[in-house]
Amino acid sequence: MRPLGSVQQAVVAKKAIVKPDQRYNQIMDIINKRNYNSDSYLKALNIHVNTEDMLKIRARILLPPQIKYQTQNNQEVVEMFHLVNGKFEINIV
Repeated sequence: MRPLGSVQQAVVAKKAIVKPDQRYNQIMDIINKRNYNSDSYLKALNIHVNTEDMLKIRARILLPPQIKYQTQNNQEVVEMFHLVNGKFEINIV
């Protein structure tokens, strides 16, 4: 199987990427259509689903990982991974 060309990658990315507000609306539509709190199975198990709003969580973005190693000449090398266009690139720091 051949790798995708740049145009094909762009088409796949455009179809696969969902903006946060669109994703939120999709999830809320599913919750409203599913009507979890009227589900007899969930009631039997005494499970209640809060359908008012999503849970908000404080989060942070982690730094990219670094790899440290020594060359055969005992020179220390530090490399950092970056995600660029869906691919990991390694940069020597």
